Amino acid sequence: MKGILGVAIGGIFLLGVGGAFAQTTTTTVPRCFNGGDSSMGCSGGCAMDSPTCASDDPGCVPDTKDHLKCSDATVKAFQKAIACVAKCHCKQASALLAGKPFNEEACEGHNPPANKACQDKLDAALAKVAPICSAQQTTFAHAEESVLFAPKSQPASFDGQNGGVYCDSTSGSMIMTSDPDDGGFVPASKDMLKCECTVGKNLAKLAVAALKCHIKLADAFFKGKPYDEEACEEVDPAKGKAAHQRYTQAETVILSKGICPPCLDQAHQDALGAGVIAQVEAGNALAYPCP
Repeated sequence: MKGILGVAIGGIFLLGVGGAFAQTTTTTVPRCFNGGDSSMGCSGGCAMDSPTCASDDPGCVPDTKDHLKCSDATVKAFQKAIACVAKCHCKQASALLAGKPFNEEACEGHNPPANKACQDKLDAALAKVAPICSAQQTTFAHAEESVLFAPKSQPASFDGQNGGVYCDSTSGSMIMTSDPDDGGFVPASKDMLKCECTVGKNLAKLAVAALKCHIKLADAFFKGKPYDEEACEEVDPAKGKAAHQRYTQAETVILSKGICPPCLDQAHQDALGAGVIAQVEAGNALAYPCP
């Protein structure tokens, strides 16, 4: 009912689908994306998504223009980091299959003095935007970075999730023989490498696209405009171009080639995609925190 008739948040009334809802660009009352009570962890929010209420997105609409710019820039920096790391992992697997050395840390983590590795670039982007961020935004951004760039012992890290993509053990050689931080196995053939690299890139594209939806959601709600985040992220009934739909379409293409190992069949790729969406959703509370 809330998603249809509207939600009152701190004295601001949000009309239902197709309506307009008044919000100021600066407020002293944090507004949860799901319409819940920000003082209670955004509990009591809408049960269903609508263009004025994002039921499954934690976090709050930024309270100032600077904080909006900070959050948006932070998310964009992580988008680039995600795409960058996926490329590093594919390069590493390719080199190992060819029997060549590869310094994965210099690609993914830190590479002084050039400082052009994925984490180097992320650090530079976060430092650039820091002057307009709140202390909370800066703290949360670095907390997320510490998780994503942690060793494979952290399941949510890039290296930990690598084992779900480079998952076939046929070669009998683990990627950790090259880099002890990384999970997964060296691909056993060029075809397997192609499948695993493609799946890794597809997952990165899914994360980047879903994060873009979150930026659009925050920007729209900050301006007091409705935005159908679910049509951007999950299902676009008109065009079929939502982030998750595009991932599923790409999944169908790689599966049709018949080169994927059993651990990357449709069920496993579906699960990996769902996991990425879940992680992106959870991270929204860090990217757009409630003050």
